[in-house]
Amino acid sequence: SLHEGVGLAALEAAAHGVGVMITERGGPPDYMQNLAQLVNPTDPQDLRAKLRAAWDNPRGDRLRDHVLNELTWDNSAAAHIAAFERHAPAR
Repeated sequence: SLHEGVGLAALEAAAHGVGVMITERGGPPDYMQNLAQLVNPTDPQDLRAKLRAAWDNPRGDRLRDHVLNELTWDNSAAAHIAAFERHAPAR
């Protein structure tokens, strides 16, 4: 896609250890980091190259561990609480 938030299909694929190619626009770089192939969705040559890279070098174990162990609801909640506490008005 040209712009997306959290791609559930990409997360599910990553959780199964397969290679992931996802848009470089929007949220994917934030949650996939450098573990997925981030692609310019308007560049056919980049699409071809990144699809081949995802197929040839899936980064399966590292990507799966990142998705299953780091991108959890507990970690998300802790990060939100910490952000709220950092920015809470003084009492």
